[in-house]
Amino acid sequence: MLLRRSKLAAQRTERPYLAPYWLLLLMGGLIVVALILIYPEQNLIQRVVKAPESELSSAYVTNLLRTDPNNPKLRLLQATQALEHGNVGALREALEPMLVADDPAMRREVAWLLWQASKLEFNRLSVQGGSQVQAVRHQLQQQLAALAKEDWPTERQVEIAAQAFEFGEPAISLALYRQIAERS
Repeated sequence: MLLRRSKLAAQRTERPYLAPYWLLLLMGGLIVVALILIYPEQNLIQRVVKAPESELSSAYVTNLLRTDPNNPKLRLLQATQALEHGNVGALREALEPMLVADDPAMRREVAWLLWQASKLEFNRLSVQGGSQVQAVRHQLQQQLAALAKEDWPTERQVEIAAQAFEFGEPAISLALYRQIAERS
């Protein structure tokens, strides 16, 4: 059964508008532009990098990594903070996706941070003592030899040379010092 339609011809009234469509679009566009301009991600990342280490900056980096997990600078920053806290597991977890990075400079930084983590583990093992100390020392010497073959800035080469000498690799140390002398 169909409903009856009214046969009264009621006049249509025009609906009132808050604002014309062009004004609404213009206001929306201005708001979007303002939000883009004030969105502080890059500025805050730079501030966090320069800021002293704190729980707040670590939490901020962790939260930024949740929103942008493929950002290598954030991963390096998180790994550096984990190294400063002595958390080798978090460092390795942060750097794991970057082991296959396309950028050779990023891979070098990852190798450097991983070497520092291994050295931290070695220092902890040598304090505790045990049979694993020599095996870890040998592994560190191999990592150090691989690091010495990379192209580093002078300051890092000096540091690697000093570490090589400390770990009983005077040949690597002397070769690095010769490279530094040739550059100067």
